[in-house]
Amino acid sequence: MAAGHLGEPPSAAGDLREAGAQSTAAGPEKRLVPQGHPALRNHGRGRVLSRLSRRGGERRMVGFIGRWLSDSLRIGLALVLGVAAMQIPALTHAYDAALQQVSQDARRDIEQRKEKARQFYGLATDTDEGVIGALRQAEPSNAEGLAVSVAKAEALRRAHERIGSAPPLLQPLDAAWDLISEPDADKRAVLRTAMDTHVPQLILGSAAATYGLCGLVLGLFLAQAVISLPGSLARRKRRRHLPA
Repeated sequence: MAAGHLGEPPSAAGDLREAGAQSTAAGPEKRLVPQGHPALRNHGRGRVLSRLSRRGGERRMVGFIGRWLSDSLRIGLALVLGVAAMQIPALTHAYDAALQQVSQDARRDIEQRKEKARQFYGLATDTDEGVIGALRQAEPSNAEGLAVSVAKAEALRRAHERIGSAPPLLQPLDAAWDLISEPDADKRAVLRTAMDTHVPQLILGSAAATYGLCGLVLGLFLAQAVISLPGSLARRKRRRHLPA
């Protein structure tokens, strides 16, 4: 009776003790952090900073690779065009020598044909015009062929003399102008032969150095134009999509 007056009823007290024992056995109660707690804010800030750091690292790597590719393109294109431009004086010299050789060979063939005509027809003249004029009466086709050969040989000889009389620095320009102003199939054939037989070489002369420098400058300009083209197109595309 005394116990009943002083505390809970026996059944209620037993239930409370049993619930406490179960709670203790289950471990401490898991607490939920309320929204806006400083711990949550710090955790979110850390995740954002980590994500930004990773993105910044990726951007730095992409920028590094882009700069490396840009520099490689600049150096490579400049060197290729510089070395190629240094071959122009040597190629012009080979072309000039080939012109001289072909014109001399053509001239020897003309002289042999003239000598045969003089001996066969008993011609007293030795000039090209005289022999061709005499042949026109007896052999018009041979006279026409000889006249064509004389004209070709003269064109090759004039081209050789024009290139050889110019300063070394201007010889490539004179050769190019001669091909443009007086186009001829024989000249183009001689040029193709000179290009096919040309062996690349680095001659440190004034003309080669000048043309090499021009090739370097041109290579850098073209490389910069190629590198700047994607950015210019992207900016133009963004402007096009902007509202008026």
